[in-house]
Amino acid sequence: MAKNIYDLRAEFFKALAHPTRLKILDIILDEKEICVCEIVKKIGIDQPTTSKHLNILKKAGILESRKEGLSVFYKVRFPCLRDYFICVDETIKSDLVTKVSYIDSSRNKVE
Repeated sequence: MAKNIYDLRAEFFKALAHPTRLKILDIILDEKEICVCEIVKKIGIDQPTTSKHLNILKKAGILESRKEGLSVFYKVRFPCLRDYFICVDETIKSDLVTKVSYIDSSRNKVE
């Protein structure tokens, strides 16, 4: 079944729309490639839950994996995701600064 680009984008962003998955992606981007067991240690959640999150990211095409013995290693398929996260973080920071400035100026008018 053919999907249009907007459906495909929505699926991609839906995979990103979870705080634990975003944390996992930051960890993998920092390490370039990492074993599931190391991800579990770094985020402090159980292995089955971690694997479910990794599977969602892999199905969305964000991650790829390779098996080495009993270990599975993951890496991000496209490193430009780091730049995307930086852009999002800068946007959030800018928005927070604007909101704080607005709140501060509103308080000054009331006093």
